[in-house]
Amino acid sequence: PRQFFCGIPRAPTLMVRLIAIGGPVACGKSRAAESLSRLRGWPIVDEEKICRHLLVSSTLLSADPDDSSFDETKLQVVQQTMKCRIFAEILRQTWFHMMDGHREIIFDSALLLHWLELHSLWASALLFVLCPPALQAERLVARGKGALTAEEAEGLMKTDIEKSCEQLAAASFVVENRSSVEEMEKKLQGWAEKQPAGWSLRELQPVVGVLLGMAAAM
Repeated sequence: PRQFFCGIPRAPTLMVRLIAIGGPVACGKSRAAESLSRLRGWPIVDEEKICRHLLVSSTLLSADPDDSSFDETKLQVVQQTMKCRIFAEILRQTWFHMMDGHREIIFDSALLLHWLELHSLWASALLFVLCPPALQAERLVARGKGALTAEEAEGLMKTDIEKSCEQLAAASFVVENRSSVEEMEKKLQGWAEKQPAGWSLRELQPVVGVLLGMAAAM
């Protein structure tokens, strides 16, 4: 795994480990996050779900946050107009999971990877998910429920290339989502088992208490 990116050392492992999920659009990032969560018990901070709930009170979505009318266009609208609220909710959920004693937290968030040079300051690892272009285009068209043509899907993939290449260069591990879910989960499990264990805030509380006590006695 890369220890540095753009000259910046990766976040230390002796803390709560924050695992970022990156990769091109429609390559299975959410599936990878869900698989890791189920296999390892790691909680997920999911930006798309946050966007869905933010849209509930707007005219873009009905009262159901799982409304099937939610698409890529609406996701982009929310990401552009509600960045501060999204970021605040990401921080809130992260703090909740940390206080709940979790040692590892998964981030499925395009917003946090927007400034990729800074990800090394907070992410212990960047997991990059990819799949063959033909399968990616097929998933994009299917996910659009008829709203996207094959040509439009190809155009969306091309605009995504530069960002994806930057993420790939910074990745700690690359997993190909080209076959069965079971095969991808086997690769993810193998990677996760080799990762150092993080520390939960509950475990660090006594250490902080001792350090504060020593400082007060000086």
